[in-house]
Amino acid sequence: MDDGTPEPFAAQQTLLRGRLLGMLGTIPSPLRADVEIALQGRGKLLSEPQPPSSLRPAGMWPLLTLLIAQALDPDIDLASASGAAVSIECMICALDVLDDIEDGDRTPTLAVLGEKRALNVATTLLLLSYATLLSCESAAEALLSHLQMLTASVLEAAAGQHLDLLADQRLGTALSEDSCFEIAALKAGSLMALVCRMGALCAGATALVCDDFTQLGRLLGIAHQLDNDAHDLYRSLQETSTDPAKSDIVRQQTLPFALAAQIRLQNKAERADTSTRAEDLDALNQGMLETWGLGMLYRERAHALAHSLAEQGLLSPQLLLLLGLGEQERKEDETRIHDG
Repeated sequence: MDDGTPEPFAAQQTLLRGRLLGMLGTIPSPLRADVEIALQGRGKLLSEPQPPSSLRPAGMWPLLTLLIAQALDPDIDLASASGAAVSIECMICALDVLDDIEDGDRTPTLAVLGEKRALNVATTLLLLSYATLLSCESAAEALLSHLQMLTASVLEAAAGQHLDLLADQRLGTALSEDSCFEIAALKAGSLMALVCRMGALCAGATALVCDDFTQLGRLLGIAHQLDNDAHDLYRSLQETSTDPAKSDIVRQQTLPFALAAQIRLQNKAERADTSTRAEDLDALNQGMLETWGLGMLYRERAHALAHSLAEQGLLSPQLLLLLGLGEQERKEDETRIHDG
């Protein structure tokens, strides 16, 4: 419920939505309506505004790109920076739609569009991402750098998705811990790194600063993925949950399952009898908690890097708030680690 508190990112959201709607205006009406449905999905830029307390405001990815650019260069050309940020939103939205189709997840967007229209929407968003970036009034050298970085990051994410798809052919055999980490780093890590590095590139930051923001994004992306994996398993284990399980939970191809499999093997080596259902559930709970702990470890590394950047004047308080890396969040994380 809206408590009347101003949305802390309202000005940037308005700027980004205006730029995105302007690009959507170049698409014929029937197709534009379907593309807008995808961009209105949960957390997307055109979704319903979230309360100020929300951990993930609408349009978090383009907001992150834009706020990094503004933090590094307060006088940055907003038309160019917002164009690059909207390009990110279109690309990630396209990849999300494709990922849901490939994994067979029944999302609200797919429920409305169906697979055939959703595929065409994803294709349109991919092209719109490049069209938006090309519409930016940037120097040719900078534009080429942006395009190369966008393409390389998406190819890396596609490689991670392909490894995930190949896991379906393992006939129920759980992935190894290393394989799960590789997929998380390629998929979530590379995309978050893209989001952060694009903002630094737009501001004309040095190679060292761009690398720092790339590392920050990669750490946050992996932490977010591990936290999601643990949370998804937790929800699936709750008898009261009525939401359909995600396909990777059904296929048991995430890190908590890999860790649980190792625990079961260790238990089996210690005794000859067959494990009970209670012991299997205990192994899953241990795998879930270990995954959550590893996610917290990556988040702590991101904390350290972010606050180092903040001390150098490279991160604004608004940006720290968006990343969930403010001092209050840091204290709460530390408390959970010490109490866990």
